[in-house]
Amino acid sequence: ISVVHSAVAMFYAPSDPSGVNGMQCKIIRSTPSWRHGPAHRDCVFVNLASTTAGMHGMSIARVLLFLTFDHD
Repeated sequence: ISVVHSAVAMFYAPSDPSGVNGMQCKIIRSTPSWRHGPAHRDCVFVNLASTTAGMHGMSIARVLLFLTFDHD
């Protein structure tokens, strides 16, 4: 198990045509020190109820840590 400080999220956003056919790519960061300063912790939406319409099934969370691991 390893700790990493960023992850890439790729998703489809049909209402935002700025990407290629609505595809978006964002970097989510959770670093203990940003440019020798304080920590940089991004916020994300977490889907808690996929059957609920719109934003009502989502919560906001702050990313504290990313883990990566291999499963055999």
